[in-house]
Amino acid sequence: MKKTNSAPHAHDPMTYLRLLAVMLLTTLQIGAAQFENFDDGNDNGWTRFAPLAPIGVAATFSFPDDGLGGKAYRIQSAAPPISNLGPARAGSRVIQSYTDFTVAVDLIDWDNSLDQSIGFLFRTETLGIGTTTGYSMNYNAQQISGGPGQIQFNKVTGEVPSGAIRYAELNLEPGRGYRFCMTARGTTLIGQVYDLANLTSPIVTFSKEDPVYSQGEAGLFNFYAGEATLDPVAGRTDATFDNYTLTTEPSLVPEPGASRGIPGWPQPIELIPLDRTTFVSPASAIQFIATTLSEEKILPGNVTLLLNGQNMSSQITFEETDAGLKARLGNLRANTVYDGVIQLANAAGVRSSTEWTFDTFSDEFLESADVKVIEAEDFNFRSGQYIDDPAPSGRLIDATDVNATNGYLDRIGEPGIDYFDRSEEEGSGETPEFRFANYVGTQAGSSEIGALDRYGGLDAPINDFVRRKYASLNLPEYQVRGTEGGEWLNYTRDFSDGPYNVYLRVAARVTQQIFLDEVTSDPSRPDQNTSRLGIFNVPNLGIKTNYRFVPLTDETGNRAVLNLSGKKTLRLTLGGEPGLRTRGTMALNYFVFVPAESEIQPTRNFLVESAAQVDGPFAIESSATISDDTITIPISAISGASRFFRLTSRDSPAITIRAVAVSGQNFVIRLAL
Repeated sequence: MKKTNSAPHAHDPMTYLRLLAVMLLTTLQIGAAQFENFDDGNDNGWTRFAPLAPIGVAATFSFPDDGLGGKAYRIQSAAPPISNLGPARAGSRVIQSYTDFTVAVDLIDWDNSLDQSIGFLFRTETLGIGTTTGYSMNYNAQQISGGPGQIQFNKVTGEVPSGAIRYAELNLEPGRGYRFCMTARGTTLIGQVYDLANLTSPIVTFSKEDPVYSQGEAGLFNFYAGEATLDPVAGRTDATFDNYTLTTEPSLVPEPGASRGIPGWPQPIELIPLDRTTFVSPASAIQFIATTLSEEKILPGNVTLLLNGQNMSSQITFEETDAGLKARLGNLRANTVYDGVIQLANAAGVRSSTEWTFDTFSDEFLESADVKVIEAEDFNFRSGQYIDDPAPSGRLIDATDVNATNGYLDRIGEPGIDYFDRSEEEGSGETPEFRFANYVGTQAGSSEIGALDRYGGLDAPINDFVRRKYASLNLPEYQVRGTEGGEWLNYTRDFSDGPYNVYLRVAARVTQQIFLDEVTSDPSRPDQNTSRLGIFNVPNLGIKTNYRFVPLTDETGNRAVLNLSGKKTLRLTLGGEPGLRTRGTMALNYFVFVPAESEIQPTRNFLVESAAQVDGPFAIESSATISDDTITIPISAISGASRFFRLTSRDSPAITIRAVAVSGQNFVIRLAL
């Protein structure tokens, strides 16, 4: 069961984005009961479940390459020629009964066009046609045929799921890999799904208390979940798994920043800040422990940190700890959106990559005169009417209106002029919670997790972060929901002179483009003309409660810079074709226009960069602190025999360096400004 190290496949989109690359051990520790990576090309010790074999429809169990030097486990079942024995289905398990345990597996490939359930069977007994009892944790790629998916807990009676007892709206992105984790402790069931590009922060966690089944076997399965069909193309199942682990370790779920990786893999743990954290203090630091969760150590030279595409590895400070190699990078830039990548390698050259995003915005910055924030729900009303700097408005639990006269609460927009929505029902068919008389859906927060046995509804909407201006009024942050491809919203505002970078705060469970245009004709009349300003390339974040800032880019993917001044009417247009794929799969929070220079170095009018060679490459010297006329750099942050520094002015013809000196443990550059 030992994976061999091999060069990554150049065509594999998951290269360096998955931690399932190479195994360095044959058995798990930490109380593991089962581990299988299928690299030996067989499933010896497993018992296959192929209930349609008696009618000549045998399931297929194969061991394709996982694309990274090992093997995986592919389970397929064809559609039956008759319907009285149920739909296509197959599974495999190790025959052993468990009460309390944690099980995990990687889903590395599946046919996304099939209406199938994929995942675990657990606490199962009397496995057979029409007799199986227990639970499943499964992903339904098409919970609604052709549309959005769900991750579910199901109770199984007589081999038939009796209805989801807990679920989360979830769309997995074809071409990426995911880890499913499930814990059963007494009556408590906890499910988690991770993107293999980040095993420190789950995409979703959901749980359920259910006392019906207390013990049984566990294994893998897929099950055709659609309407009864004998169609040999549509009625089949197909999913590929890897790295199956079952452990009796007592912990329920890992602490924030812990890893769901397997011992032997190079991986970060205790990552700070976590993925999708907003309003991080720039005085804090990026920290993580590089470890293999085993005795093997990771060396500093095998740690790479990329921030917004720049290699910051030379500025990391390291400390050996019992848990592993602790890495730290301090002095973050204020008011910056960071996209980071941690690349780790062990002595054998096995590599992993962890991706995450966070920002260092603050309430003070977003409320400053240099920044324009537009709430997604504050679109125009009464044929082009607008409020330039609206007060936060909304409705309290006791039905009291807040700032109704100077905010956008229940302002009525004109369809085809102020907005276009494909629905002709108020709130896009759901109860609107902010703009009550508009077809556009508005909601206080977002929600994706629910239980069908609890009135069939979803949990109360939540916000990942409530800004000060709303929290001080006991208001939630309202959002636009129920979106669909082709819909649009107009926003008129008065802008101070640019240039601006633009970010959209959004949660989405499909990849989708959103276009920002300027309305170049009269915004009070229909059939308006527009001019393209840029594109927000919104990634699939799994569920609509995972938010991030998405930058506005041009058509080549470069960061867009907008020179706006005075009164402008801007339009957000949702890309993609109308239909189930784009319908209701996003929550739009707000978009923010920040001075373009603040993305570089918001605290001063110049940029400090450094390099090991005189001709570069130069990278931002994030360890530098800047006062009115002094740059101070800790000597400990300067690696190598020599270091070269470059100061770049943004708005001055020249910078005069008055003196350069070593003062204590610092390298100091004094300026004449």
